[in-house]
Amino acid sequence: MSYDDNPWPIEVLQSARRVFDPLGQRTFRTLDKRIQHAFKVWHGRYEMNPEQSRYAAQLLSACFAGADEIPVMKDKMVYVLTRIDKATHHDDVHRGMMKRSSLVDVSEQLADFHNSFKETA
Repeated sequence: MSYDDNPWPIEVLQSARRVFDPLGQRTFRTLDKRIQHAFKVWHGRYEMNPEQSRYAAQLLSACFAGADEIPVMKDKMVYVLTRIDKATHHDDVHRGMMKRSSLVDVSEQLADFHNSFKETA
């Protein structure tokens, strides 16, 4: 798997580029392992219909929020990887995946999800 043929949703790639600019091969591989693991877990638990896939992309993209303000690259990576790990198995994410339908506004869940990280940090 390489940076050029990456299977990430576009908003996740854009978030990664915003935080880790330039997004090098080593950084990409490290992030890719966690992102692919998250998708593997979610595909194993849920049917991953289009609404759930959009929700997953928004969640992963949100994991990069705030990292661009961290001055040390290593600390940025730890911050993002920790958030991806938490999102992969978080109860709120499970509930969000179970409730996915075209009538659900994900912005409220994303705000709650983002606030839950602030409380644990």
